[in-house]
Amino acid sequence: KRQYQRRVHGGGELKLLKTNEIPLLKEINLDFDKDEDIRAQFVETVELFSEMLGVGMLRTLDLMARRNFGDNDILTEVKNLLTMLEKNIEETSSFVDYRQEVLSGRLDWTPVHKSEKFWKENIKEFERDEFKILKDLANLLNTSKDIKVLTIICHDLGEFVKYHPQGRKIVNSLDVKSKILTLMNHENEEVNKQALLCIQKIMVQKWEFLSTAKESG
Repeated sequence: KRQYQRRVHGGGELKLLKTNEIPLLKEINLDFDKDEDIRAQFVETVELFSEMLGVGMLRTLDLMARRNFGDNDILTEVKNLLTMLEKNIEETSSFVDYRQEVLSGRLDWTPVHKSEKFWKENIKEFERDEFKILKDLANLLNTSKDIKVLTIICHDLGEFVKYHPQGRKIVNSLDVKSKILTLMNHENEEVNKQALLCIQKIMVQKWEFLSTAKESG
């Protein structure tokens, strides 16, 4: 196994295994407090961006891009890596990957969820086997207690409504509306937000007039 090591401030040692420990990277980046530690981290990890896509690093970098760093070079590195990851979304976004993720029941913010290209090009794939993938999402929504899973399902159902010409009708047939309404009062802010956006897309005929600020907010 190939290892990446770097001495960081205070003599600590950061070790990343290229295959097995990439998922820890997104947690490490958010936990570091010292700018020099974060800067050292990026020196070692830029070449790992393809693996990062699969563990939700895109979402982590988006959060980091909103932080205030004393070292301006860090923000530059964050934005550069974010740009590289976004450019590689097209190569990794496929319905097969999405289906496998849903079937596993362990949803994460992999690139497909927020890729406009994915939704536009694969929206008809959701019709396979009488909308089985949507039924699987509905089942997960009604049974899962995982905050991230609930958040992503609300987001994805909203995106389906947005991109499929019969999206509102189809999602309404899944009998998930009452569950999503309940999640609008969830104690977790992100679940609350995505549930609200989903309901807005279900309820409003012209969803495209919804505030883009709310969507990105």
